[in-house]
Amino acid sequence: MGNGSKDYLSNSDNRNFFISNTKRLLSKYEYEHIRYCLNQNGLMNMLEPSLLNIDDPMAISQKTLKAACDFYKADWAGIVIVDFNLNIWRPYWWYNPSDDDLTMHRILDCESSEYLERWGIAMKENKTIFIPDTSLIQIESPMEFELYNRLNAKSLLAVPFKPRPVGFMVLRNPQRYVDQSNALRFLTYVELFAVKEHMFYESKKYIFKPEDIKSDKEIIINVFGGLEIYSSKGILHEDDIKSPRMCRLLIYLLINKRASYSPRKIAEDIWSEYDMDIEMISKNIRGLIYRFRQVFSLISNYQLIESTANGYRLNPALRITTDMENFDIERNNAQAATWTIKKIDHVKKALSIYKGEIYPAASGEHWLAPTSHRYSFKYIGLAHELLVKLADAEEWDSVYHYAAQAVSVLPGNVKAYFWLIVGMYKSGAVELAVNEVAHAKSVLTVEEFSELQALLNDASNNSKLHINLFQRTL
Repeated sequence: MGNGSKDYLSNSDNRNFFISNTKRLLSKYEYEHIRYCLNQNGLMNMLEPSLLNIDDPMAISQKTLKAACDFYKADWAGIVIVDFNLNIWRPYWWYNPSDDDLTMHRILDCESSEYLERWGIAMKENKTIFIPDTSLIQIESPMEFELYNRLNAKSLLAVPFKPRPVGFMVLRNPQRYVDQSNALRFLTYVELFAVKEHMFYESKKYIFKPEDIKSDKEIIINVFGGLEIYSSKGILHEDDIKSPRMCRLLIYLLINKRASYSPRKIAEDIWSEYDMDIEMISKNIRGLIYRFRQVFSLISNYQLIESTANGYRLNPALRITTDMENFDIERNNAQAATWTIKKIDHVKKALSIYKGEIYPAASGEHWLAPTSHRYSFKYIGLAHELLVKLADAEEWDSVYHYAAQAVSVLPGNVKAYFWLIVGMYKSGAVELAVNEVAHAKSVLTVEEFSELQALLNDASNNSKLHINLFQRTL
């Protein structure tokens, strides 16, 4: 059509006149298709300008999901995120026009996708799912039917999206245009933009870069795997400080940050076990702090370590955040989470924060060892928890991946070695698993390898794991 025709149909009176006169000349299908196309065009023209001035991703999402419900006359619309590695799905955001939204009551803590074969096929082939009457699948797929029945879904229309995140835009009980999914795909693109933006904002909380620090009083200090200090102006690494003693003093104040400490107290706590002149070290601490302030001034206009009448402390006027604190936040969130997939999300975030022992150059020293070991044990516990869940789901490639990561972060992690060997074996890499046992024997202590042997022996008798590589390796 030319511009004149387009302008003609954009007017609602002309559009209605066109439809009423054309209806007599068209089949019912052709008529409905024209009406669908016109309404889809109207949907786009209505939605686009209404979203331009909205910055909040969740607000954009709700407006888009409402538009989907209205257009298809559905009674629920939502974004469902699927983890095919764990065979788990969950709704991310949804809209329910009813005042009595029972979504959270109808959906279980952990919803399995193992028996939703048609959804997996639709994802692989990027095809629309339309189930006009869920009761018709009761015989062929009773578990799938029970799910739909619990969710009060008499019919379903859904389109897939991937690769990050992976999931579906789902409509429950749509009443019209069920054979036309183009509008739903358009709305999915809009919805996915909001979801990705929200996920991006969430992920930025754990990506510590100077450009992410908006205030000059915000300081981020990472100690796992080494020392890094971030401010709004730049980054300092331990090599930039050029003083192992100064690095130790700073980390000492970080793990004891609620009080001031005299130079002598600092010297005694950190260096008392060494054959050093404590009196001389305590006198030199002022010089250490002076040199540190010179280096720190490169990335901040404030003093990180403050002098008080009682000694030295971290500057309380600064908002100092450490990766230890963020690790604990995610660990606590994982313990408090009631949804399995939420729990796993927090566990993965905590594991990604932990980069190794606290300041490895001093992790075995008496003043730091208790704190360093405490976080190592926390990491080992979380990694083991994740690996057990992956093993329960028989996701052996993922078991191999996360176990290898855990071994690289903490080489003495016996449970991680166990799951690494199991993951290799169950993935079909039997010879690699055999070699890994031999490697573990060369790097672990006698006690640690004995513990690994016991775990592997137990696994050989476990009906689910049932690995059998001991004749040649142990």
